[in-house]
Amino acid sequence: MNLSEVQKCVERLHLQLQKGTIGSVIYLDSLRSNTAKLLLIINGQEKACKYLASEEIRGFDILISLLENIEDAKVVNNVCMILKELLTSKNAFQERYHTVVSLNGIHVLLRVLVNSSAHSTDDAMAALYIILSKLGNQDRKFAVKARLMGTLPVVINHAKFYIHKPKVLQPILRFCQCILNNNMNATVLGKEGLLSILLSLIDYKQKNSLILSSALDIMAAATRSKLIVLQIIQLNGLGHLVQILEPSIWSRLKLKNPKLVKVFRCVLQILVRLSYTKNGREALIEVQVAPCLFQWCQTLPVVGENWDKLATLASLIIQRCLPPLVLPVNSFLSPVYFPIPEDSNEYVECESSVCQDKEMYGRMTFDISPCNSDQDSDSDDSEDSFLSESSSKAFETEDMELYRKYFSELESKATSVEKNSASPCEEHLKKFILDLPSVCLAQNNGIHNEFSPTKTLFASKSEMDISSIELRKQLNSSNSFPQMDFLEKCIDNSSSNEKAVLTESHIIEKPCLALNSEYTIQIHNTSNSCLSISDKVKHDSNINVSEVYKKMAEQTNSVYPFVKLAYPDLVGGVGCDDIETLHQKHPGLYRLKVLNHAGNRLLEHTVVQRTVYEVDDIIKMSEDDKYGLFISNDDEEKIGCSFNTTHLLFESLFESGNLRKVIQVGEREYNLILNPDLNTTYHHQWFYFQVSGMEAQVPYTFNIINCEKTNSLFNNGMNPLMFSVKEFLINRKGWSRTGWDICYYRNHYTRDNSVVDIIKSKPYYTLTFTVIFPYSKDICYLAYHYPYTYSLLQTHIFFWEKSADPDSIYFKKDVLCESVAGNPVPVLTITALPHNNTRQYIFLTSRVHPGESNSSWVMKGTIDFILSNNPSAKKLRETFIFKIVPMLNPDGVINGCYRCSLSGQDLNRQWLSPIPTIHPTIYHTKALLQYLRNINIKPMLYCDYHGHSRKQNVFLYGCSPSESWWSNDRKKTDDHIYQVLPLILHHTAPAFNIENCSFAVEKSRESTGRITVWRQFGVALSYTMECTYGGCNQGIYDGYHLGTAQIEEMGSKFCQALVKLIPDVDSPKSCSLMNSFDSSLIDTIKATQLILFNKKQENESSNLSPSEYEDDDDDDFEEGEL
Repeated sequence: MNLSEVQKCVERLHLQLQKGTIGSVIYLDSLRSNTAKLLLIINGQEKACKYLASEEIRGFDILISLLENIEDAKVVNNVCMILKELLTSKNAFQERYHTVVSLNGIHVLLRVLVNSSAHSTDDAMAALYIILSKLGNQDRKFAVKARLMGTLPVVINHAKFYIHKPKVLQPILRFCQCILNNNMNATVLGKEGLLSILLSLIDYKQKNSLILSSALDIMAAATRSKLIVLQIIQLNGLGHLVQILEPSIWSRLKLKNPKLVKVFRCVLQILVRLSYTKNGREALIEVQVAPCLFQWCQTLPVVGENWDKLATLASLIIQRCLPPLVLPVNSFLSPVYFPIPEDSNEYVECESSVCQDKEMYGRMTFDISPCNSDQDSDSDDSEDSFLSESSSKAFETEDMELYRKYFSELESKATSVEKNSASPCEEHLKKFILDLPSVCLAQNNGIHNEFSPTKTLFASKSEMDISSIELRKQLNSSNSFPQMDFLEKCIDNSSSNEKAVLTESHIIEKPCLALNSEYTIQIHNTSNSCLSISDKVKHDSNINVSEVYKKMAEQTNSVYPFVKLAYPDLVGGVGCDDIETLHQKHPGLYRLKVLNHAGNRLLEHTVVQRTVYEVDDIIKMSEDDKYGLFISNDDEEKIGCSFNTTHLLFESLFESGNLRKVIQVGEREYNLILNPDLNTTYHHQWFYFQVSGMEAQVPYTFNIINCEKTNSLFNNGMNPLMFSVKEFLINRKGWSRTGWDICYYRNHYTRDNSVVDIIKSKPYYTLTFTVIFPYSKDICYLAYHYPYTYSLLQTHIFFWEKSADPDSIYFKKDVLCESVAGNPVPVLTITALPHNNTRQYIFLTSRVHPGESNSSWVMKGTIDFILSNNPSAKKLRETFIFKIVPMLNPDGVINGCYRCSLSGQDLNRQWLSPIPTIHPTIYHTKALLQYLRNINIKPMLYCDYHGHSRKQNVFLYGCSPSESWWSNDRKKTDDHIYQVLPLILHHTAPAFNIENCSFAVEKSRESTGRITVWRQFGVALSYTMECTYGGCNQGIYDGYHLGTAQIEEMGSKFCQALVKLIPDVDSPKSCSLMNSFDSSLIDTIKATQLILFNKKQENESSNLSPSEYEDDDDDDFEEGEL
C-alpha cells in the first residue's frame, strides 16, 4: 500500500480547511471524492490506518474538523466510516481514544448523531453508533453527556426506523447499553417508548441471537428505573420473559451454550430487578414465577459453573417470592456484652457494627508529617483534604520517656541513625534496582525487550521441581517440612501423667525443601544447619507443655464463661505431618445444595427441628462471674463414655471457640449458627467447637447457616479441620483436613421478618460439609483453620525465653500494655549480644484480626528461625534488632472473634488516631515507632502478618508512591525498592506468588498499619503479608493445603529473604545485591519485573466490571486490610 496516497488526501483536506472554503458548493465534490478515496485506501489496511492516526500527518485533527464544519451527508458518512476503521483497529485503541477525546471528539460525534438525516447510509449510521459505543465504554460521564446533548429521543427514533435492519440495529442497541448505566437515562428512554421496542425484539421472528441477547441486556439495565418496572408489568412483559425459559423455546432458538447462558442470565437479572419493588414481587407471585424457576433449574445441564450461577440467581428470586426466613436466634448481637471504656471526647461507636474508618487525619494523636516528606511541598492539592485539619497533638516529651524501657538495648549511647537518612540496607536495595533494567521505570521505552530469559516467570516456579508425581511421593513419605516445633517434642508420648523431658534424644531430624542455583528441588537434612529450638532448651524434668499451658490459661481474662481448655491447644495445636491435597469439586454439588434449600421452602417440606446446643441459654444459667479460672480438660477420661442421647453433643465455651447454636434437622444433620464478634451483629466466619457422642464410619452433615462473605475458599478446594483426641493418643496425629460434599452458597435466611430486609440487608451464606468420624464415642474438634490461642502464644514465649542462648542472643519480653479486658500484651525484642547501637530495627506485628490464626503460625515460624542456630539467623541478629508484637488483638482471639476487638471495631482501621483506652495495642505499638522517631531512628522494615479467606498462596501488599491515590505521592521519585523483597520471596519461598502482590496505596486503606507506617514514619519497606487459609495454585504446593509446617516455613523463608537484603561489608564497594544471586535467578527476577509492569499496564487499560452473576454490591477487597 502506497502511504503517499494517504498523505495526499489528508493534505488536500487540510488545504481546504485552511482556506475556509469547506462549506462551498464548489468544493463539496472534491471533499466527497477525497474522503471516499481515503476510506478506500485504509479499508482493512492496518499500516494505512496507523499512518493516518500518527502524529506525523495528524489525521484525527482533519477528520474531527470536517465533522465540526460540514453538514453534507456524503462527507459525514465517509468520515464516520473512516473513524470506524481507525477506532476498531486491534492495535493502539487507547492511544487513539485519548487523541479523539483531546480534540473534543465525543461532543462532536454526539452532535453529528443528533443532526443525522435520512440521507445517512446504513453503513455510516452503523459506523457512527459503533464509534460512540467504543468511546462511551471508556468515559464514565458518557451517559450524562449523551442525555444533555439530546441524543436519547434520537436513539429511540433510530431504533424504530431500523428495527428490521439488524446490521444497524445491533450497534444502536450497543449504544443503549452504554447510556443506561444512568438511572435518569433509563427513565427518559422509558418515556420515549424504549420498552415497547425491546418487547417486540424479544419475539424477534428471525431468531437473531445477538439482537435477542442485546435486547434482554438493555432491559436488565433499564429496570433500574421504577418506571420501566411498572411498564413491564403493565405491558405483560413478564409473560414474555418467563416464556423464554421454557424448554420448547430453547430448541427453537438453537443457541449454543455460552449464548444461551447469556440469554438466561439477562432474563433472571430482569426478574431480580422486578423483585426489588412491591409491585414487581406481587406480579412475580401472581404468575407463579417461583415454582416455574424451580422446575426450570431441574432441566439445566448437570455440569457447568455458569449453570450453577444461574441456579443461584433463580434461588434468589424464589426467596423474594416467599415469606422471610428469619435466622433462628434470640438476638443478632453477640450473646455476651462487654462495656466499652468511656471516652466521650473521641470515641464514636459503630452503630451497624460494620467497622469503617471514622477517624480522620485531623484528629491524629501522633505527628503525621512523613519522615521523608518535603517540608516545602505544595499544600493546595485538592486531594489533600485528609491532611488539612491535622492537629499536632503529638506525645509530650515526658510521655515518650515512658517508652524508653522498651529500648534498653539502646541504653549504651552510640552513633544513631540520622533522621530521614537511608539505612545501609536501603542504599543496598537502591543499588540493586539500578543494576536491574527496571522495566517499571521504563514505561514505553522498550527496555523490557532487551533481555529474553530462557524461563518464563511462572514456568520457572513449576520447572524448579522434579517430576510432580515423584516429588509428592517424597513429600508424603519423608515428612520433608521442618516445623521447628519444640512443643511437638515436649508433649506426652502417652495418656499417662509422665512428664516429657526435654533432652537431645527428643530432637527429630527432618529434611526440608531448598532451592539450588538451578531451581530444582533438593531434599537435604537440616540437622547441621538449622537445629530445632528444642535442641537448645536445657534439660528440665519439670517442664511439661500442658502444665505450662494450663498456667497461662489461668491468667487469661475472657468475656465468655469458659468451661474447659480445648485439648488440641493443651497439647500444642500441632498439625498433620503429611501435606494434604485440596478437595476436588463435585460437579453439580453446588446447584444441588442451592436447589435443595430452595425446594424445601417452596414445597413446604416440614422438618422436625430440635435445638441441641445454645450458648445464650448457658450464659443465662451461669452464676459465676469469674470466668477462665481453674478450668482444665478431661477429654482423655471421657473417651469411650456412653451418653444417653440421640444426637451429637457440642461445646464451644473454651478459648477461641465459636459456636452459638446447634439445631438438629435430620438424624445426622445439624444446622449451626456462629457468634458475631463481641459488641457487633456481624463478622461470622471463624468457627471452632467440640463434638462428641458420635458413631464411627457414618456420615454427619454440618450446615453453618450464617456466614457472610460472598465467596469462600471452601468452593476452591479448602477443607475444614478436625482433631480427634483418640487418634492423637493412638497415632500422635494432630489437626488434619476432613470432609467431603463441601459447598458454600447463598441461602434464604434474613435478619428481620420483612421482605424489605431481604433486599436491603446483607445476605447469609451456608457452608455445608459432611464428616465421617474415625472412632465411636470419641471427642473431636472442628475448626475453620489451625487455632492459635493467646495462651498458646504465652506458652511459646515461655519456651522461647528458655531456648534463647543468653551468651549470644538478646531476648527480652516486655508487657507493652494491657488489652481492654486486662490481658497483658507482650512485645518481644531479639538481637545479638553484645549490643550494637548501629543496628537497624525491623518491626513485625500479627493477629490484628483474631480469626486470622495463620498469621500467628507464620509469626511462630519467623521467631523460631530468628532464635535458631542457623548461620543466616545469626547474621540477622547481628544486623537487626527485631521488635515484635505477636498478637495485636488478644481479646478478640480469646473470645473467638473473627475481625474486631471488644470495642466492635476493626483495629486495622484505627492506626491514624488510636485511642489509648479503646485501642491500646495499636496506640502503644505506634508509640514505639514514635519513640524511635523522636530519637532520630527510622526502622528499616515493617510487616504486618494477615490471613486471606478468598485468595490462594502467600503474597505481600506494599506501598508504591507512583500507585498512590494521592497526587502528592505520585510526584515523588519511585525507586521501587519495595519490589525487591517480594521478588526474592517469589523465587525462594514455595508458597509465595508475586502475581498476587499489590503495591497500590488506596484512600480507603489510609488507616491501616501498612500505609500509616509508610506515610507517617517514612518506612519505605512497609508491608502486609497475606497468607491463605487454603492452599496454593502454583509451585510445588500446587493443589495442596498449607499445613502448619508449610505456614511456619513461610515465616522462616521471610527471614531468609531478609538476609538477602544485607550488604556484604567484606566485598568491594562496587558490589551490590546482584552478586548474592546466581545469573539465572537474576534473569528470572528481571522477567518478574517485566510481568509486574505488564500486569500494571493491563489493570490500567482493562475496563473491569462487577460480577455479572452477583446481584449484591459486595466488593472483593483484600482481606487483611478490609
